[in-house]
Amino acid sequence: MGYLKKYYSLPKNERLLFLEALRRIYWAKFGLLIYKFKRLAVSYKNQGSVQEINEVEILEIKRAIFRANKLVFWKHTCLVNTLAARRMLNNRNVRSSAYLGVKKQKEELIAHAWLKVKNAEIIPKEEDFTELHEF
Repeated sequence: MGYLKKYYSLPKNERLLFLEALRRIYWAKFGLLIYKFKRLAVSYKNQGSVQEINEVEILEIKRAIFRANKLVFWKHTCLVNTLAARRMLNNRNVRSSAYLGVKKQKEELIAHAWLKVKNAEIIPKEEDFTELHEF
């Protein structure tokens, strides 16, 4: 099934979330290419209040990010996805925690970024990374 058929087979709210996620992912990547991370992190700071979000909304945002991620042409996407999901949550006034971490694998360091809302991971930690910074 082609991308357009899949897109139009989605319910309207999921299509809108997908388009928002795609836009946020490309803006986050563009921002990382243009600005230093220190400056960019300030614009992506946690602006959400303690407003509640239900598990279904968390899952829908997570699904939208991973669907939109299939249409990017770059390799390492965890930081971009974390920034995009953080912006989507900020727009809904939801507080989240973004983390940067590393792990050593065969004499090299591997970096990873992940995002949590309450106890749910929007962008999963995946493996045993050592947390270096929370923003």
